[in-house]
Amino acid sequence: MSIRFRLLLLAAALLPATAPTASIDLYRASDRPLAVQTDAVTLTDPVQERGVPYRFHVPAGDGPFPFVVYSHGAFCSPAMYDPITLHWASHGYAVLLPQHLDALDNPVPMANPDVQKLLSTRIRELSLAVDRAKEIGAGRGQPDLLDVQRVAVAGHSFGAMIATIKAGLTL
Repeated sequence: MSIRFRLLLLAAALLPATAPTASIDLYRASDRPLAVQTDAVTLTDPVQERGVPYRFHVPAGDGPFPFVVYSHGAFCSPAMYDPITLHWASHGYAVLLPQHLDALDNPVPMANPDVQKLLSTRIRELSLAVDRAKEIGAGRGQPDLLDVQRVAVAGHSFGAMIATIKAGLTL
């Protein structure tokens, strides 16, 4: 292990202890599970010229709720991740799961040329959810339902790679 790597590890370990916490208003999850409603949301993407379906878990209450946009693994489906995403929603986080082109339950099967577009379309579908957060809330009669200041991206397998690219990873 290089000296530089060891110093970075030490800095990462000490950072939480030295970070100012008094002035930061951190979100605190609910102490007990909340009821969760699951809806289908479709956002039109003019670049892809298609409606992108999203599975939307929202906790009971008025919000605003911090939210997670979750990218499923390659050739999986959003519903497969209900055990973790419903848990998050029951603790105060709204969760949006795009149904990517390669989803097993996609009503329009993916054509061979679409394989080359998977990376860019998946990234775009995460951005679409974040960019249209007000529209998603307005569709439920609550434009401020989603807290656009507290957004996370997450995923599994290929979806995790997409989430890290969206968060700033360069290839």
